[in-house]
Amino acid sequence: MYKLKSSQLQSLSFFNTILLLYVLAPSVATGGLKTAEQFQNQVYRLKTSSSADESKNSYGTAFVIDKNGILLTNYHVVSSAVQRPDQYKAFLVLRDQKSIPATILAVNIIDDLAIVKVDKLFQAIQPKYALKTTKGQTIYSLGFPEDLNAAIIKGTSNGILEYGPYKQLHLSTPMNSGMSGGPSITESGLLAGVNVAILRQSQNISFSVPAVRVKAFIENSGVLTKNPKSMDTDTEDLHTQIQNQLIELNDKITKSWTSEETQIGDLKYWKPDATLKCWSGQEEEQKNQIELYSQACSIGHQAYIQSSLRIGSYGYRAYRIKNLNLNQFQFTDYLNRFHNQQSEILAGSSTIGVKSNPYTNFECDSKFIVNENDIPLKFTYCLRGYKRYKDVLDLRAKVITLDSSNEAYELSFNLSGFTNQSLQTFLKRMLESLKR
Repeated sequence: MYKLKSSQLQSLSFFNTILLLYVLAPSVATGGLKTAEQFQNQVYRLKTSSSADESKNSYGTAFVIDKNGILLTNYHVVSSAVQRPDQYKAFLVLRDQKSIPATILAVNIIDDLAIVKVDKLFQAIQPKYALKTTKGQTIYSLGFPEDLNAAIIKGTSNGILEYGPYKQLHLSTPMNSGMSGGPSITESGLLAGVNVAILRQSQNISFSVPAVRVKAFIENSGVLTKNPKSMDTDTEDLHTQIQNQLIELNDKITKSWTSEETQIGDLKYWKPDATLKCWSGQEEEQKNQIELYSQACSIGHQAYIQSSLRIGSYGYRAYRIKNLNLNQFQFTDYLNRFHNQQSEILAGSSTIGVKSNPYTNFECDSKFIVNENDIPLKFTYCLRGYKRYKDVLDLRAKVITLDSSNEAYELSFNLSGFTNQSLQTFLKRMLESLKR
C-alpha cells in the first residue's frame, strides 16, 4: 500500500497515464454530484516548500472544517514541515494561486491526519459525519490529482478494513497522488472519510481515514472550541504528540497479542495475532539438495513519520529447511551459511542516500540457547533506536533450530517502534513457544 503522497517532484505520478479528472455521475445521481460540487468550495491545495514563492517540496489537499481558518489534511502531506522545519514550511494555496502560511496545530500518525490554521476567514460550516457507510454506497472523493485541476471522483464504499490498531475505509475509486487530505463525502454531503492512500498497480483500490476516526481526532484536538487567536504550537509540541502516539501504538498492538499457536512442518510456535496477513511459498536450492518452505506474516500496515521512516508495525517469516540429499557435514555447513547470510541482512541500512537518517546504529549480538522445550537454538538479534523518539526501538532477530541432521527451522522477526519491555516480552514468548 502506498500513500497518495503529497508526491515528491521527482515522482510525478504513481501511474504511467493520468486518470480522468472528473467522473460524472449518471443522471439518477445528479443530486449527489451537485452536493459534491458545493463541498468543493471548501477544498484547497496544500504544499510544503522553503517559502511561499518557492517551488513545492510536496503537495496535497486540505479542506476547511471551521470558518476561522482551520483545515484538515493528512499528516504525510505536511510531514516534511514537521520533521525538517528548518527547510520546509506549510502553505495553503488560494484560488488566485497565492500561497499563505499554514501553522500545523495537531497531528495524528496512527490515522495519518493533521490540522492546520491559516490567517483567513472562510464561508464554511463544520462538517457533519457519516459514521457508517454501507457496501456499495456512492462516495465522492475530492482533491487535486497530480497537482492539476480540482477533481470530483465518484466511487463506492466497500466497508472498513482493520489492521491491528489501524482502520481504513476501503473504496473503489480511481484516486491519484495529490488527493491526499481531501474529503470523501456521501451523496448527501456527509463526511465519510479523508483520502489517504491508493494501492499501486491495482484497479481503483483506494483508502480513506474513516469518519469516526476523523471526528475523534478533531474533537480531541479541541481546535473547534478554542479561540483561533490563542491557538499556536511549535515543532517540539508536535514531536511530543508523535512520541505519545508511538507509545499509544505500542500499547494497542501489544494488548491485541493473543495465545494463538501456528505451525510450520512439525514445529509449533506462537502467532501473536490471528488477524495477521500471511503468505506461503516453496522452492528448492543447491540443485535439488535442499527444500525450502516459508510462511510470512505481518500486521499489514504501519504509521508514516517521514519518507525514510515508517513505524508501528511487525511481521515475521518462518522457514522449514529440509535436507534432501546432503550428508550431515554439508547440511550443517549449509545451515550456518543460510543463517549467517540472513543475519547480515538484519543490520542492513535502509537509509543509504537519505540526507536525514532518523535512526541510531544497530547493535547486534548472537547466542546459543536451549528453550524450555529442550530445543537448542542459535539466536541472533539487532536493536536500534530513533534519534528523535527515544522511548521506542526497532528489533531485527533470527533464530534457527539445531536439533536435527535432516531438517531445521528458522524464524526471523521484524518489529519497528516498540518499547524495550514489549520487545523483551515478544522475544521471550516466541522463543519459549518453539516446540515439536
